[in-house]
Amino acid sequence: MPLCLAYARTIHKFQGLTAGPVDEGKIKNMFEVIVCDPDYGKFKNSALGLLYTAVSRATTQGDEGGMNSAIYFIGDHMTEARIRRIGRCKDSRNEFVRVGERRKWVNYLSRGETKNNFSKRKKQEIVEWAKTKRITYKTLADRISKYVYNQLKPKRRSKRKTKDI
Repeated sequence: MPLCLAYARTIHKFQGLTAGPVDEGKIKNMFEVIVCDPDYGKFKNSALGLLYTAVSRATTQGDEGGMNSAIYFIGDHMTEARIRRIGRCKDSRNEFVRVGERRKWVNYLSRGETKNNFSKRKKQEIVEWAKTKRITYKTLADRISKYVYNQLKPKRRSKRKTKDI
């Protein structure tokens, strides 16, 4: 039986990482593949997004023959329907409550976008400024500290002297 060195992580610890091949010239991923056992969905209601997180960490989903994937599933509880229904209650068309709340919040934020009346020229000037403006970490940290200080310091009230009658 051939053995090879392997590492295990929980999905929580794997957030922000990826596995699989990368484009030429980019830094190689620490992990070549993910082997995931999604169990029977026991935590799906309380920890939404775990399966999605696992699937989204892979740089490739494989070719037509199912090979060359950066993610493989083990266990008896993985089905195509489960992938297609990420975010939906088991055997239902209804979204999980938190998924629906997140969708409503995103829609609310989208509707609240402010429109500006900048001309095309002014927009281009802003984009060019953003492309060329560089702020050092120290400058940014100083500005944040100053802002926080100004928000936290007590407002000065004018003290009027009152005479005792």
